Amino acid sequence: PLAFVSGQTTAEAGIRLARGEPPLLTVNSELHRVSIDLPPPCKKSAEESLHLSLAMPLADGSMPLSLDLGEQLKFRLNVANGVVRGGGLGINEEPPPAQEGFLSVTGHTPLIQGDEWLGFVTKYFGKGEPQAPAQSDAPPPTDVVSQEYLATGSGDHAGNMPVAPLGIVIDELQAGALVILQQEVQDVVFSMELDRARWRVSLASDWLRGALSVARDGGPSNLQIDHLDLD
Repeated sequence: PLAFVSGQTTAEAGIRLARGEPPLLTVNSELHRVSIDLPPPCKKSAEESLHLSLAMPLADGSMPLSLDLGEQLKFRLNVANGVVRGGGLGINEEPPPAQEGFLSVTGHTPLIQGDEWLGFVTKYFGKGEPQAPAQSDAPPPTDVVSQEYLATGSGDHAGNMPVAPLGIVIDELQAGALVILQQEVQDVVFSMELDRARWRVSLASDWLRGALSVARDGGPSNLQIDHLDLD
């Protein structure tokens, strides 16, 4: 689910031990030579520095992983058997509760590049929706985590791993400006959700409230306007 991060860097890792608790893995890095291909203003080039802080308990079963990028992005991911099952991303605030099969995004930011978010979801999350594991004879796609499990001989865990990408739900993300369909709207609350057939984008500002549903197969789209102040 983190395919939008690429590169190699140095990191400081440690193990914290406390009586009655599982060991806690901590990782810190400035991410030199690592690029993060998120939409602006969250995008990071390989030449820039951005502090990463990660904490994850080392225990069997489900493990909550906390990952902070700078002061702006806070991920909370549910990890089970080495696979991210769901999570939340908070932009400039604490992340929302994790939902199984989805990455939920909320928070506030000066700018939302809506068109670039749509492209981001399409590029890195397949079709932007959870899919059932492949049932054909062809081998399913794998990721870095499943390769690691196979390499360490944990075949029982690897065989149960889902191969589907996480879906994305953007829930009432507040922005000083939203650029969507090559148009800019000021002071807006923006939401987006996906299903197998459509994108659903809704926004609310002081002069416009409505929702746009776009058919993903090129069919008819639907625009619902709840409030429009032409002045």
